[in-house]
Amino acid sequence: MSKRASKPILLIVAAALLLVAQPVSSQDDIPITDLGPINAPGSPTDINDQGQVVGYYDMPEAFGVARFLWVPGKGRLDLPGTGRPLVYLNERTQVTTNMYVEDDPYDLQAIVWDGGPPDTLGDLGVPYVIPYDINDAKQVVGEARTETRWSHAFRWTAEAGIQDLGTLGGLRSSALAINNLGWIVGDSLTANGENHAFLWTPTGGMKDLGTLGGDYSRAVDVNELGQGVGTSSTASGVDHAFLWTSEGGMLDLGTLGGDFSRASDISEAGHVVGLSSNASGEEHAFLWTPDGGMIDLGTLGGSWSDAVRVNNSGYVAGTSYLATGAMRGFVWMQGKGMMELVPLPGGTASSAVDINHKGQIAGWTNSDTGERHAVIWSAALSPEEQIEQMLETVLQLVSDGALNQGNANALTQKLENALKQLQAENTTAACSQLQAFVSQVEAYTKTGKLSQDQGNELIDAANSLM
Repeated sequence: MSKRASKPILLIVAAALLLVAQPVSSQDDIPITDLGPINAPGSPTDINDQGQVVGYYDMPEAFGVARFLWVPGKGRLDLPGTGRPLVYLNERTQVTTNMYVEDDPYDLQAIVWDGGPPDTLGDLGVPYVIPYDINDAKQVVGEARTETRWSHAFRWTAEAGIQDLGTLGGLRSSALAINNLGWIVGDSLTANGENHAFLWTPTGGMKDLGTLGGDYSRAVDVNELGQGVGTSSTASGVDHAFLWTSEGGMLDLGTLGGDFSRASDISEAGHVVGLSSNASGEEHAFLWTPDGGMIDLGTLGGSWSDAVRVNNSGYVAGTSYLATGAMRGFVWMQGKGMMELVPLPGGTASSAVDINHKGQIAGWTNSDTGERHAVIWSAALSPEEQIEQMLETVLQLVSDGALNQGNANALTQKLENALKQLQAENTTAACSQLQAFVSQVEAYTKTGKLSQDQGNELIDAANSLM
């Protein structure tokens, strides 16, 4: 799903830990918080920047699955009814999901819930509606069955209700992600029966994003800059991950040496993650950046890994196999590489499904009894470590020839001053130094000393601390 823009946070050493209750130790001191048991194949599906988690769990004697919301300090609350295993939330603790009416598999209502009676989204002629994302303006997107029995992409707002977004000329369409500007991506059949990715905007309607030369494409995420990512077939018939921008159109992100790749998520810095085959035929998680291209994130010792989410600090979450074949969640960080997200004590498996901009990762593990539990791992670097990482980034820009030493010194001095103020517990002065750093980077970007992508990476890192 779409990862909404991060909100500024105060520069407090313990800020990343305040939302985590009752942690136990994990590899590399990554704390893990047990959110309680969820019957398999249950799983969290989304985590916001407040550390609130939504997910689902199986109810053997009920039709469909139950959905839950977990709130730090308050625990877990079951959402109304049962439905399909799709549930997402925004930064305002507004949750969208679906609900079977009287256990009827052909009567599936979509709802938005924010603590009171749920809002029912309505339908497009047939009571079968599936939501896939919600933004911070309480706008919901997904697909809804029409009277033709084919599903169409929809947008729902509290003011206007449900809106049919149409198609690219074919019978079917689906909206998969929405950003806070109301820009929507998904896929649709065309008049000639091909399946193409689309971008829908409030002013421009539905735009065909094309393909990489084949007859198939699908966009799965869009950031606040309107950059979309997904997967498309090429002229040779293999699937490749793509990045779409209004300036450059659809860009083939390539592979790790094999035939196949697919993209899962994009950050505000334009960093893309996903899965790709390599030259030996194994499938590995990848991170693609505008300056570095596609890199192999490796595995935890096995032959497979998959990256599902990336946050604005460049932390990547996903799942990999160990050398023993056991499944483990992972978090990847620049300079630290891929780190295992260890299960609860006695557990043998774990998986990561989402990461927020504070470095909190939602996922699941099993316990010593084999029971599946929803969990949060907190992998955030301390503010000091984040500033040191920014210093390393600036020095790398010098090494790469992007900045001369004098320009770099103007940046490193401000970062070093922020670090000193932080160590003296003077957070206000530290924030002032970081703001001065941001202003300097903006000036370098405007004058061409740094590229827009290089500048955005530094600015996003600084803003995440303020």
